[in-house]
Amino acid sequence: MSTVVGSKSGTRPWLELDYTINEQDMSNNRTKITTKVYLNVVGSIGYTMRGGGSLLVSPGGSYNFTAPGTRLTSAGRYLLRTQTLWVSHASDGSRSVRFNASYALNLTWNGSWVGNISLSGSASLPDIARRHTITIKNSDLKPITQAEFGDTVRISLGRKDTSYKADIGYELNGQRVTIAQKIDYGEYDHTIQKSMMNDVPDKDKVSVKFWVDTYNGNTKLGTDTYWLTLVMSSSVVPVIDSVALVEQNAQAKASGKYIAGLSQLKAVVSASGVWNSSIRSVGQNLNGVQASGAEYVWTNLSAGKNKLVVTVTDSRGRSASKTITFNVEQYTPPKIHLFVPARTGDGTNTSVKAVINVSTSGLGSDTINIKIQRKLTSASNWETVRELNVKGTSYSNTGENAGTNYDLTKAYDIRLVVSDKVGQSISMASISTSSTVMSWSDKGVGIGKIVENGRILDVAGDVYVDGDIYQNGVPFGSTVIIPSSADLNNYKTSGKYYTISNADARSISNTATDRAFILEVVDTGRGMVYQTFTDYDGNKYYRRYYDYNSTWQNWRKVMTEADFTSGSNANGNWVRFPDGTQICWHFKYDQNFKWNADFSSSGGLWRTSHNTWVYPIAFKDSEVFTSFTSYGEWRIWYTSDGANTTQSKFVGWSFVYQADKNLVDGSVRCLAIGRWK
Repeated sequence: MSTVVGSKSGTRPWLELDYTINEQDMSNNRTKITTKVYLNVVGSIGYTMRGGGSLLVSPGGSYNFTAPGTRLTSAGRYLLRTQTLWVSHASDGSRSVRFNASYALNLTWNGSWVGNISLSGSASLPDIARRHTITIKNSDLKPITQAEFGDTVRISLGRKDTSYKADIGYELNGQRVTIAQKIDYGEYDHTIQKSMMNDVPDKDKVSVKFWVDTYNGNTKLGTDTYWLTLVMSSSVVPVIDSVALVEQNAQAKASGKYIAGLSQLKAVVSASGVWNSSIRSVGQNLNGVQASGAEYVWTNLSAGKNKLVVTVTDSRGRSASKTITFNVEQYTPPKIHLFVPARTGDGTNTSVKAVINVSTSGLGSDTINIKIQRKLTSASNWETVRELNVKGTSYSNTGENAGTNYDLTKAYDIRLVVSDKVGQSISMASISTSSTVMSWSDKGVGIGKIVENGRILDVAGDVYVDGDIYQNGVPFGSTVIIPSSADLNNYKTSGKYYTISNADARSISNTATDRAFILEVVDTGRGMVYQTFTDYDGNKYYRRYYDYNSTWQNWRKVMTEADFTSGSNANGNWVRFPDGTQICWHFKYDQNFKWNADFSSSGGLWRTSHNTWVYPIAFKDSEVFTSFTSYGEWRIWYTSDGANTTQSKFVGWSFVYQADKNLVDGSVRCLAIGRWK
């Protein structure tokens, strides 16, 4: 029995409520209780209990009553109402009840009127066994909160009633799966199926709710749950099925080798997820260079061993890597050591033989393809007159057939083409006309050879001349006077030209200076003309003309040592550049710097007085950049009040204790940059 006491005030009467638990109905999940409401009086009294009252049990019921009419004359505890009722429990078997009671006392007590008196209180009824409890344990029978997919765990059911049966299972992604049905309480081993990982394709761990439903017969009494985090083993990673290197360059592919500077390797990655995951990204790293994608073409491969690391990441964020190494060969084109073709018969015949010496690296091929081709010097199409394929990596012949039917009156270009499966090399040579002392045609004369190509004079050999040779009506190698009022833009014919006086130079257009000059013109014959202008003072300029845009460049001066000036004195060194830049410096500016202790209280920070560096030469203005650095340790220097045209002031700071003395070894490097014009 338990008691709830109502509100008290002094000695006036108050209510009390006793309740007792009679029985519990587990099948219907309810408890029968009996409540008794009392009027409690202290001291003498003359009172008859006839008032009305009420009793509220929540949950349970509400009851009104009238007191039994008992006459009260002394202190005591007097029954007002007895009520027996059923109280239903919650689904988990628990129940808390609330009691409220009131009574119309309607009595004058110690001179004060007392009307209604009341009580209120609550109580927890004993739980009714409704369900089993569930706990997940490891092999050591200790409760756990985490396990791996594939682990065997122990499901422990706590006993509530031995006659109850239970269904156990788990809930994942909103799907309820039953493990066993209508089992007794106890311990059950359960292997967490790896196939459950198929239900979580985008995570590598998941919280799973294990549950137990408890039944009394076919009546479900309640459910208990236990949360367990399931994680995937570190071995659950995506699978790289293959990494294939596919040569994209036809020449390298023909060689069967990977070749530096030539191969274009497409790395093709085939990968798949596991347990329903998918591949989200593929990364490739070749020798430290990163790329992305399942297919990527690698170029500019380096000779030697190459390492390709492929990394794939799946929808769970899990990654796997695979490394492959492959060798890249250094390719060397075929070498032509010697190719000397010549007409047979001491240069008088229509047949040509050649001295040949060639070799290859043998990369990807043990066969050398050799072609000898010819064309008339004036033609553009080549004709193959000899082709052979030689096994091995070298070939030489001092009398290789280079073709027949060479016209005695015509010159030929002849070339040797040596190829392997990767590349080729070419050597060019010429075959002149047949050798003769002199030849004539309706077009011209040949000396030492047969005249060809419509030349008026065609000479093979050195020419010795006693007299002048004229070119464009001017003796070859002579210098021509430029007349007054000329325009140098019109001088595009190769040659040397000059003016006599400064006055003449000033009358000429488009000169570099107004001084007398010498002009040298070079016409390349390919639409480009160069002029070099040297004036009386020795200054040299140049410019260029281009047919493409019919425009002369501006004159550009060729700088000489005379355009730079420099010097030094006790204050340092200086140099002046033609563009107006001036630099002054002093490598070791020695002073007896006085170190002041005015900041030593800040932790050993010392400062020098102001010092002045006078420049070795003045600047044009005060727009001067200065810098000061120290030979000593832990010292800094900076400009203290800015620079002007002739000097700059600076101070030093030291973080090393200097004992307030003159530092005779104090040296500073000084630098100033500005303009002199």
